[in-house]
Amino acid sequence: MNTMDAMDTMDTMDMYDTKIMEEPIAVHPVPMMKILYNTCTGGFRFSEGFLQEYYRRTGEEAPRLGGPHSVHPIRTHPVAIQIVEEYGLRWCSGRNSRLALDTIPAVFADYWEIEEYHGDEIIKVNIHRALADILDQFMISGNYTKLCNDYDKIKHAESIYNTMQQPASVGYTLPY
Repeated sequence: MNTMDAMDTMDTMDMYDTKIMEEPIAVHPVPMMKILYNTCTGGFRFSEGFLQEYYRRTGEEAPRLGGPHSVHPIRTHPVAIQIVEEYGLRWCSGRNSRLALDTIPAVFADYWEIEEYHGDEIIKVNIHRALADILDQFMISGNYTKLCNDYDKIKHAESIYNTMQQPASVGYTLPY
């Protein structure tokens, strides 16, 4: 190979390297889910107005929650979330309760729990359990591509979740 051929090869390599570097990194939007929880001592309770509105919309009575680790579908129920967003957290909060609404990546829908101390609640996501589950699924199926894809989804969602959990932004509160 002479010097001119080598330079042509380098130019071609630079062209390909540049092309690779210019391609956008695929960042997929992460679906999110909302969770209701209580932020004061006293426990998770809905107001009478909320309970009536929930019954009017669904034809079912909303459960009355209590006790530690009380994870119930009402906390993520679309109608309950909609009522809270329409009427506000103060109106929906029951006696000795102060409801709040937090958002987590939906990939963790089966991996969150409520930690409670005297009624004051914190949402915790068990990312290690999510990773263990995809590894367990891989051991059964042997599908390496699915393992890699699921791992990437969880790690991407974890980075978003960790960003959301910065001390200044733990949860958010809707205007009363």
